[in-house]
Amino acid sequence: MRRRALLILATMGLGVLLLGGVALADTIDGTSGTDDLVGTDKADVIHASGGADYLSGLAAADVLYAGAGNDTVVGREGNDRIYGNIGTDMLFGNEGNDTINSAGDKASDVVKCGLGEADTAYVDKIDRVEENCETVYLLVRSEKPTSEEPESPMGS
Repeated sequence: MRRRALLILATMGLGVLLLGGVALADTIDGTSGTDDLVGTDKADVIHASGGADYLSGLAAADVLYAGAGNDTVVGREGNDRIYGNIGTDMLFGNEGNDTINSAGDKASDVVKCGLGEADTAYVDKIDRVEENCETVYLLVRSEKPTSEEPESPMGS
């Protein structure tokens, strides 16, 4: 009977899940310095930390998190989820139907969705959406709480 081994490796911020010698997914964590973090042809989860980092997911459906610095995040192929963070980030989806979220910080991020047919971006009013985002949600935050309900789009 042939046995397959399941092995989880965690070395220097890189966790690789192997089944029968084939990589199934990677989790890659950046350092507090400047990093170039490049994924695999599998579905990756990549976390930047401090510094001006470069993240690239390559193929498959990746999840990419910018860190506290001014980061460049590139989704490449697959239906990627890309998240900005503190700092002025450049977030690129490229191929696939990507979801990009640059909302929530006070920096002006650049968002470019790419070649997918159903890309979605969540942005703040100071972010710059360059091109090819089929659906864009502008997230607005109030400086003070309000008790008023928004007017119904269907009327009274």
